[in-house]
This record gives sequence, structure tokens and C-alpha cells, in this order.
Amino acid sequence: MKTLLLLLISSIITLANVGKITAIKGEVYIDRDSKKIVASVGSILQLKDVIKTENKSKALILFNDKTSITIGKKSTLTVEDYVFDTINPKKSKATFGFGQGVFRTITGKIGKLNKDKFKIKTSTASIGIRGTNFIVKVSPDGIQMGVQDGAIFFVPKGSTQAIDIQKGFKVTFD
Repeated sequence: MKTLLLLLISSIITLANVGKITAIKGEVYIDRDSKKIVASVGSILQLKDVIKTENKSKALILFNDKTSITIGKKSTLTVEDYVFDTINPKKSKATFGFGQGVFRTITGKIGKLNKDKFKIKTSTASIGIRGTNFIVKVSPDGIQMGVQDGAIFFVPKGSTQAIDIQKGFKVTFD
């Protein structure tokens, strides 16, 4: 009975923990349940957390599937949906919201095993991956994307047509 209870508690803790902050420069905060938490190296991230960096700041986030996202100065990243299921990988999914700033992503196991379920949403487009390493800058003027490895696709807000961007290409979308 104790073993079953320990497994249940462990599963609940694992579900709440989606990743952690592994490096910080400057001021980084986590907005969670209407509370502003000062982030530090090792801070555990949960579903629906919003990570914010101040001027001259950045953070490296490592998610449970080994996806890494680096967010630059004055950036906002939201963990909208995240499930990493090692038993049934097809149930794994990740959706991140990116409000502003610059980020760089290297996809982990979800991006490799279940590409269609890895998405990053911005105010102007949704970005999907094709097993990749890419960088994006979101500003009031538009969105800039560059692919260093693999490929990405994005769907401009209000459109249903995906635009593919291959390795070595950079695109600006107003």
C-alpha cells in the first residue's frame, strides 16, 4: 500500500514539474497563480507558468523531454500545455506562448517523436517544428525567424496556410 501511495504522489509531482531553469543572467521572474517569483538556477517550472526576463537579462530553460529554450532580454514565455509521456510518446505534446522578445529553441524528444504536437504561438503566427534548432524575434513590428537546423513552419494569424522555412533561411513577417 505504501508503494502504491508513493507512486501516486511521485506521478502527481512529475506532472506538475515540466522543466527547470538551468542558467540565468540578470533579472528573471516566474508568474504563477498571480504571484511574481524571483527565478534562480534550479527553479522548477509548472504548467501555465509565465517566464519573464528584464532588460539585459536572459534565461535557459530545460524541459523534461530535453527541449531547451533560451529567452533573451525583455522576453515573455508561457508554458501553455506540456505533457511528456515516456510510456506512450504519441500522447506527448508541448505548446508555448511567446509574447515578445527573442528566443532560441532546440527541440527535445517531443519534437523528434511527435513533431505535429510541438507548437509555439505568438501574437502574429503559430510556429511548428520539423526536428530543429531555430531562433525567433517577436516585436511590435513583426516576427523574424531563422532556422539553423531542420525546418519550421508557421501559420500567420488569420490564415490556414502554413509557410515552410528550411535550414539556412531567415524570414521576416510584418
